[in-house]
Amino acid sequence: MGSPTIIAMVPNPALGPDVSHWRPVKSWTDLLSGPRRPSFLGIKATEGLNFVDGALRSHRDGFRASPLLFATYYHFARSGSAKDQAHRFMDAVGPLRPNERLTLDLEVAPAPTPAAVIEWLEEFYGELMGNACSDRRQMMYTSDRAWKEICGGLPWPLGSSEVDGWLKRYSASMAEPTLAKPWEQVGWTFWQWTDGGESGPAFTLPGIGTCDGNYFKGTADDLAAWVKGTGPEKEFQQIT
Repeated sequence: MGSPTIIAMVPNPALGPDVSHWRPVKSWTDLLSGPRRPSFLGIKATEGLNFVDGALRSHRDGFRASPLLFATYYHFARSGSAKDQAHRFMDAVGPLRPNERLTLDLEVAPAPTPAAVIEWLEEFYGELMGNACSDRRQMMYTSDRAWKEICGGLPWPLGSSEVDGWLKRYSASMAEPTLAKPWEQVGWTFWQWTDGGESGPAFTLPGIGTCDGNYFKGTADDLAAWVKGTGPEKEFQQIT
């Protein structure tokens, strides 16, 4: 299903890469002084029950020392206890700053049937809502295709009420992502529009090189307002 490009809808949308030990920030100075300085970061944190990304701490600390507006840490879902994965994720990231969120990366099925996956998601996000994300909205990274394959295209009320969609679509024409079922009424919040050139348009950033590229649904000012509006009421104060 085609749709207008985000460039036509929102001039100068807020831009951000997602990073991991595979594609790390090599130079924060170069990244922050480049001609396309990002406004946010996606930071890989954990995967399944046993993996913690080796660059998580350096990316977290680098972000917190930077002027970037927002970061979300993501956990790649694997089969196994949703509760245990949620707590391993939260423990690895540690206490969140008000301009930080947690994201589940749903690309493979963590349970054997679509109905079981929905139950798994309810348990995973229930743990986040009762702990690290009790004062802020959480997010999910997925795509319409993945949702249909993993969840059978089932509805999921949390997607329109509590969990913002970070949706994937690589397209040379820059057509926006087709909305997975949970976000059909509310739309996407973040859009991963390229993997840097392997499948999507070529994209590099100083200080990283080839990387995944993401857009927020509005400008940097819109992003700042969204962060404030979906986060804790207490204003952020830099820890010194």
